[in-house]
Amino acid sequence: MPIAADLVPILYDAAHRLPTYVSVAAAVGCLFLLVLYLSQRRDLMRLRAWMAVAPSAGALAALAVLDGRGAGSSGAGSGS
Repeated sequence: MPIAADLVPILYDAAHRLPTYVSVAAAVGCLFLLVLYLSQRRDLMRLRAWMAVAPSAGALAALAVLDGRGAGSSGAGSGS
């Protein structure tokens, strides 16, 4: 039984430290989500400003994407 006697303090110590590790991981995850949120917010502000300047260009670009003629589309998906 010396193995079990040595294992109990190790498991207790790991269980005692687990909330700390989980908290650190959650904080890192929240910081990552904050960076993504701010990046998306900046892009949306830029797109809204662009749409205010040239609303018809945005509509034409959206129609081109929906029709499959978007930027970078070389007709590879047409099957021929």
